[in-house]
Amino acid sequence: MLNMARRLRPTSFSEIKGQETSLSMLKNSLYLNTLFPTYLFTGQRGCGKTTTGRIFAAALNCELLPEFQKNPQISLPCQSCTSCQMMKKGEHPDFVEVDAASHTGVDDVRAMLEAASYVPLQGKMKIYLIDEAHMLSKAAFNALLKMLEEPPKTALFMLATTEFNKVPATVRSRCFQIHFNALAYETLMTFLQEIAQQENILLTTDAANSIITISEGCVRDGLNILEQISFVTKEITEEVVLKAMGMLPKEYFFAVIQKTFEKQPEKVLEYFEEKPLALANVPHFLHLLIHFFRGLIRVHYKVSLRSNIFAVNEKKLYELYEYVTIEDIHAMMRCLWEVEGILQSASQKEVVLEHLMIKIATRNFSSLSTDSSYLMHDEEPKKNIKAVSSSPVKKSSYETKAESKHSVTVQVQSEKKVKWKQFIESLSSKNRMLASIFQQAIPDESSEMPVLTILFSMKSAFFKEKIADSKDQWHPIFVAHFKGFTEIIISKVIIEQKASSVVQSSTSYGRENREVSGQHVSRLEKKILFKPDEWPQAAALVKEFPGTVEITDIVEKK
Repeated sequence: MLNMARRLRPTSFSEIKGQETSLSMLKNSLYLNTLFPTYLFTGQRGCGKTTTGRIFAAALNCELLPEFQKNPQISLPCQSCTSCQMMKKGEHPDFVEVDAASHTGVDDVRAMLEAASYVPLQGKMKIYLIDEAHMLSKAAFNALLKMLEEPPKTALFMLATTEFNKVPATVRSRCFQIHFNALAYETLMTFLQEIAQQENILLTTDAANSIITISEGCVRDGLNILEQISFVTKEITEEVVLKAMGMLPKEYFFAVIQKTFEKQPEKVLEYFEEKPLALANVPHFLHLLIHFFRGLIRVHYKVSLRSNIFAVNEKKLYELYEYVTIEDIHAMMRCLWEVEGILQSASQKEVVLEHLMIKIATRNFSSLSTDSSYLMHDEEPKKNIKAVSSSPVKKSSYETKAESKHSVTVQVQSEKKVKWKQFIESLSSKNRMLASIFQQAIPDESSEMPVLTILFSMKSAFFKEKIADSKDQWHPIFVAHFKGFTEIIISKVIIEQKASSVVQSSTSYGRENREVSGQHVSRLEKKILFKPDEWPQAAALVKEFPGTVEITDIVEKK
């Protein structure tokens, strides 16, 4: 017997919940008989992309399609004609569903493109649904390009993906994109209660609210959790849900928040001793914190909490809001974003979260990156910092004075440089040319979230254009390493060029330190030791790139 999520999968447009706009686009496309060569379905997991693709495919080959185009009130697909019955059994010869996660190669795509050139066997069109399309290789995408733009008249492609940014821009530009939203709180609440009643399950409102919180608007996750807990009992309460999923009750959560806002760190620790966070779902606790602070912001601006998971606890949010200011809430949110990045690589996640709550209780909103560094799996940043500090290079009096006054700032700067190095290393595995360009820059230590300023030690329009044109390639890697930062701004360090009439075999570089916009950064001074007019190519290289230019076969003029 199939599990609940598969057994209750919609088979018609009317059964799909919460995607009215997306469905209207597809149904109007059928009604007007205006079809696009390729459709791109995007959105989070479990919100109906693949299911909608199958229903749309069934409607395209349904025998009642001509009648629907005359009267859009007719239900489509009809589910009774030969084509619909074959789709229902998964035996339709003209519908091919491809899992791109297991068919990523160019050979798989070429075989599919060859089959697409043949006429349909049963229906009017051959339809290809490529699920998890972002998993296709670059070569496979390149093989698809021309076919996606101008497929045979009897072929239609649908691409479904949860990671829109990984689909090349050249592919996206050839598609008609339809976005599927996560289900709204009220929609998912009504749906779960209807399913529970249909399955003879007693589901309380608080229990449904907890399931919605865990599923994050994903219908499939919500159904899976409901079915999983129904194996324990048919009377599902909030306590049962929380216990089954390893989560703490909201009463406990509000009690911890109460003592945190009352600035009683010792009481917070007592709660954690009573119910250790190691036994709980730490990411879920952090998820609750984020939505809780979002709720407080809405309370401050007197906005409805209808879409917030704490909507049923609105009275409690108003009570706790009296303990903090809007500035406190913003500072706490910044701490949360920072901790979210640390948790991904922390070996003791519960200690990181406990540390966060103590800092909030003491209203200490300084950076947690250095405080929690001992909790990280990856020790490479520490080694890098140590290697720099043990370098035998003699420091200037300015640097010594700066270190003595701003020791904490130096640690943060080292951390940012380490992240920059890791970003370049990750990018190098994807695109070496881009990595070499970013390697010419250093991060500006004064940058604050969400914008990171990078300094180039040269004047080059080429670098700026290349970085802008390839944003879709480096940006996902950048935000993964720099949590809280969303954009990069390029700043140039001006270099003075000194020309000499002496002709030599190379260029040399001298280094000096200088204040640039309040930052102590390294500056490269170029000494051009040849005549630029006589060696235009060498002059162009010196202008754009740092390093040494060796000129051989020089003929001395007499």
